[in-house]
Amino acid sequence: MNFSKHKIEEQTEAELDRQAVAAVLAGNVHRFEELVRRHSGLVDSIVSRKVPTDKVPDVAQDAFIRAFNALGGFQESGCFPAWLRTIAVRTCLDFWRKEYARHETPFATLDTGRGDWLDCLMHEESLNNHDRQEAIDDSRELLQYGLSRLSAEDRMVVTLVHLEEYSVSEAAKMLDMSSVAVKVRAHRARKKLRTIMQDALVEDVQ
Repeated sequence: MNFSKHKIEEQTEAELDRQAVAAVLAGNVHRFEELVRRHSGLVDSIVSRKVPTDKVPDVAQDAFIRAFNALGGFQESGCFPAWLRTIAVRTCLDFWRKEYARHETPFATLDTGRGDWLDCLMHEESLNNHDRQEAIDDSRELLQYGLSRLSAEDRMVVTLVHLEEYSVSEAAKMLDMSSVAVKVRAHRARKKLRTIMQDALVEDVQ
């Protein structure tokens, strides 16, 4: 696909989004189904990296319900996928707030292949394929354990900034925080997470 054709398709998608939003706000609520069909993959992708697998359908549905209720706040000149991404991320944050409030032990399904700061846990150069996969599985379990010991806000900041590699400003916008607050929280939460994981490794060895 050449650049000009790709650009036209992007413009077409954006126009379709704007038309559907305008129709919903004008009273044709069924047009919202178009937005769900077009962007369900995006929302599922965002949510699946942040909440347990069995919770993904409910959280994704909740994100679309919130988007529908907040549709009046969407700026016509804005990017609908970016706007929806922010809602999905905040829905995940609220999910963890509720989970922690119920004093449950939450574990998220996350890709531990992102972030050089976890490489030291795997010692990949000294492992064969089988051992390497076991190390990856162990690292994922350890990461989930560590994340579950953070606050909901710290968890989401670490996930966005350190695991998914969003910029501080992008994470701040999605979480409705200042960039300074996200930067400070990301630094402190990363250190806290590392300590939790290192302590867990020591306890496992003893």
